[in-house]
Amino acid sequence: MLKKTRIAFIDDHAVVNFPGGIERVVCNFCNAFAEKGYEMALVCMNPEKGCPFFPLLPTVTFVNLWYAFDTHAFGGWRWQMKKIEKELLRTFAGKDMRVGGRCIRDPKQAYYQETFIQRLHRFIEAWHPDLLISIGAASSYLGKCATKDTAIPMIGMGHEDPENPPVRYSEEEQEGLRHCDVFQVLLDCYAEHYRKMGCKQVVTIPNAVPQVPDERIADLSVGHHRIVHIGRIDGSLKRQHLLIEAFAQIAEKYPEWSLHFYGSIDNRRYKKRLDALICKHQLEGRVIFEGTSDRIAVELRKADIFAFPSAAESFGLALAEAMSAGLPVLAYRSCRGASSLVEHGGSGLLVEEGAASLAQGLEQLIKDPALRIRLGRAGHEAMKSYAPERVWIQWEQLLKDVLSSEQAERI
Repeated sequence: MLKKTRIAFIDDHAVVNFPGGIERVVCNFCNAFAEKGYEMALVCMNPEKGCPFFPLLPTVTFVNLWYAFDTHAFGGWRWQMKKIEKELLRTFAGKDMRVGGRCIRDPKQAYYQETFIQRLHRFIEAWHPDLLISIGAASSYLGKCATKDTAIPMIGMGHEDPENPPVRYSEEEQEGLRHCDVFQVLLDCYAEHYRKMGCKQVVTIPNAVPQVPDERIADLSVGHHRIVHIGRIDGSLKRQHLLIEAFAQIAEKYPEWSLHFYGSIDNRRYKKRLDALICKHQLEGRVIFEGTSDRIAVELRKADIFAFPSAAESFGLALAEAMSAGLPVLAYRSCRGASSLVEHGGSGLLVEEGAASLAQGLEQLIKDPALRIRLGRAGHEAMKSYAPERVWIQWEQLLKDVLSSEQAERI
């Protein structure tokens, strides 16, 4: 019987109970390739107990290194000493922990990283993966350190626009990126940045977009008078305040319309700012925070417009899913992760920065049902290019290429 290929994901982000876009992509990847016959594992190190927010098939191995092998390593005296050491450094070196222009390494972060590497190494020795896939630069560095005595190949996944806002990789993170046999980006416009950093090989493979069947797309001939947005409540990148300000500019003219936000509330201070904004414009009951939902496809079918005020996205997956659902979309032209997916006037509307231009785009869609229908149908067709089966074919070919190259080097 032929041995199954074993692939392990390394994810240093929040994974347990976290409804993030990256985590959804990774869980979908693990499930898809487990169904193809690969042995898949997802490895993280989170203090929270539990499982990933997005379900994994029973055949996918999930390991939280925080609690693996023995009791977690962050409750003993060493961890407490690192916490005290950090507070002392912050007292004498300031919040940024700089002395004489030199940045002092965060002792808590260093201890976390060292423990992650040690435990990842133990997992690799026990599970014997044929290939690692790292989520970003930090995970790539962890993988590099954990496999220094082995020849396990590694593919790095890029889930950010490296230039908007500019990403400043640490020396360790740059080491991790250059260590990857291949680094994958989501859009062609990101590739040159990583080539200049010295990555060995850079390939473009987009995210897989769940497909909505033609007969199940939103029925825009029935006016629900709902504008929706999907994304965590975040002021720096997602910028829900701009959408509220835009809606406030036209709300009085269209009293039957409402605005609905779906996503986790991670920043309570920002949420209070949004609540104050709603109160200021007297939009109580018309701007609604729905929280997270495992029925997003159903909610999209009850909407008329999808608005996306993000400053930056690596790949607007929520936007793409709304397009697949047949909704007309509205986004900023400056956001490459959105504008690369949307043809202005063809499959959606792209506007310039600011609440005023966003309000103009909303009003254009509200006033013109025929435009909403045309853009929604065109967006639905455009997203078929990102169907999971098409994307998984690209990934499977890359996996085979990397594994065959590694085997050839051993001969």
